[in-house]
Amino acid sequence: MSDEPSGDDQIGEAPLENIELPQGALITQSKTYKVVDRLGEGGFGKVYKVFDPIMNRYAALKMIKTNVPEDERRRFRQEARLCGTFMHPNLIRTLEVGTTQEHGLFWFA
Repeated sequence: MSDEPSGDDQIGEAPLENIELPQGALITQSKTYKVVDRLGEGGFGKVYKVFDPIMNRYAALKMIKTNVPEDERRRFRQEARLCGTFMHPNLIRTLEVGTTQEHGLFWFA
């Protein structure tokens, strides 16, 4: 008999089928986009062509500039939310939102 604990005996681990997410649990995203090219720049944001290796697809990622006033930041976040509600072939749709790990800059793709 081995003295090493089996996977079932390890403290803090539960079989995956027993894991339940309680109501109100927060799911954090950890997706990584690879920047391919800069597509353009506007008054308060820059747009990049990015590659999503998990979904194996390209997307456009819009990131707010660092020197933008708070009211413009609110408009940027509102734009991200509104783009997430559209379902039309001629309009973009927000896939995901987040902040950059390095500088905390808000973005959406």
